[in-house]
Amino acid sequence: MLFEHSPPVNHNSWEYDVAIVGGGPAGSAAATALSRAGKSVLILERDRFPRFHVGESLLPMSNVLFRELGLESVIEAGNYQEKHGASFISECGEKRYRIDFSFSDEVEEPVARHVTRSEFDERLLRNAEKCGAQVVEGARAKEFQSDENGVRVEYVDADGEAVEVKCGFLLDASGRYGFLSRRMGLRVPDQELKMVALFAQFDGVTREQGVTRGDIRIVTREDLGWWWIIPLSDNRTSVGLVLPKGADARRKGESAEETLLRCATESPVMREILGAAELVGEARVEADFSYGTRSYGGERFLLLGDAGSFLDPVFSTGVELALQSGLEAAREVTEALEQERKLNRRSLKRFEGLQRRRYAFYRRFVTNFYKPFFRDMLFGAAEWPRITRAMVVALAGYDRPKLRTRLLLWWVFFTVGLRARQSRGSALTSAGTADRMGSPVPDGTH
Repeated sequence: MLFEHSPPVNHNSWEYDVAIVGGGPAGSAAATALSRAGKSVLILERDRFPRFHVGESLLPMSNVLFRELGLESVIEAGNYQEKHGASFISECGEKRYRIDFSFSDEVEEPVARHVTRSEFDERLLRNAEKCGAQVVEGARAKEFQSDENGVRVEYVDADGEAVEVKCGFLLDASGRYGFLSRRMGLRVPDQELKMVALFAQFDGVTREQGVTRGDIRIVTREDLGWWWIIPLSDNRTSVGLVLPKGADARRKGESAEETLLRCATESPVMREILGAAELVGEARVEADFSYGTRSYGGERFLLLGDAGSFLDPVFSTGVELALQSGLEAAREVTEALEQERKLNRRSLKRFEGLQRRRYAFYRRFVTNFYKPFFRDMLFGAAEWPRITRAMVVALAGYDRPKLRTRLLLWWVFFTVGLRARQSRGSALTSAGTADRMGSPVPDGTH
């Protein structure tokens, strides 16, 4: 590794208290909180903002995080599309279930937003810069080395020049790129969530009317895949198709755009929603995008947001989890800096515990969403108001609900798991019976 024979970094030689790789929501949140606490921060962002990014739908819990970051005026200035709930629609259009964030009194602010990420992420990054963070765009982090006294990071700037900086702590907010996790072998693919996503933006998509106009719409498919329809502005809409890897609908030689449009025409609901809408820009493809990590940090570094772990986007948790991890990382690092120490075992356990608990909480929703009985229960949940209220709390981003809500959610997951085991048992029994009876003999062979 670089700097192997260099002398140790002296605390007094730090150029920055903290270096952050990545200027997305996680990196911007950490930089804002650290800068407001009086710490010197350097953000190394490999792209130039604004840049395209998917994951446009936020959750009500994000409002709490925006306040903590002092971002209320920044968000209000964006004039973003308000989101009061989420609508689930079956592929044939006969079944519908709507989650209204106001249905539970546990959701303090029952409204969220849809954002165009290129513009939203730049607002967050410029706010971090305004708070005091130094931002270097077009900077590709290449190597790092940590020791008892700090961290040295080498990056290549926009002109291709190699630059070395010294800091007390390194925060990896590099998203799926995973600057630290890939170099340290920390990333763990989620074998249960092997998915393919195709997505693009459209103008002229048919909208709902009234309070549901800003809903994210999720259209389910019989192969357990699903569509997202996210209204970004009065005319622009994000549309995506997520499929289990085994049900990948792409045909040989077919582009992402061709697959997306063909699958839409094959779905009665999507055909009606898209109507005469026009695709804007290019269609994109992502695969195998769910993963965890063996560790979220060490004495001189932490993994934030998507750099540590990422879940299937069906419940729109990405930005919220990124913001939360950024704030929590800033707290731990600020405390360590003020006490002139490394991240000790207590700090690391606290940070890692929060990330793992939150990831596990939402992963249960995601994995169950790909089970037929959960979808049946979802479309029938309106008949059980208490279950609906519990679902609303969780899907509004409140991952620490009240005890009664946790018990109801536990019952839902237990029931779904039990039904799934029963279905597998029935299938195995049927297969065993068929084996014992022997294969049927085709007509005409005797």
